[in-house]
Amino acid sequence: MSFRYKQGDRVRVLETLTLGHHIRSPQYLRGKDGVVADIRGSFKDPELLSFGKDGLPMANLYSIEFDLAHVWDDRPAPKGANKIYADIFEQWLEPR
Repeated sequence: MSFRYKQGDRVRVLETLTLGHHIRSPQYLRGKDGVVADIRGSFKDPELLSFGKDGLPMANLYSIEFDLAHVWDDRPAPKGANKIYADIFEQWLEPR
């Protein structure tokens, strides 16, 4: 399976997701920009699995790095912390 993104690509987590799906992207990251830190691989699609289907076709999963200051504008980052990482499936990302 080919991957749409590579390490270092800038992406945004989609804000509007189709209702009725089993959403696996954290709400606090929706609409936030990040950078592809790692390609995790291809896995059975959790949306399809949540409806009792076989999870095919497979879905690409990425580790996305976010700046804490961008995620929580109104809260100071804990001392020594400035990044947060989340695994996000490709269908919930768009290029920046």
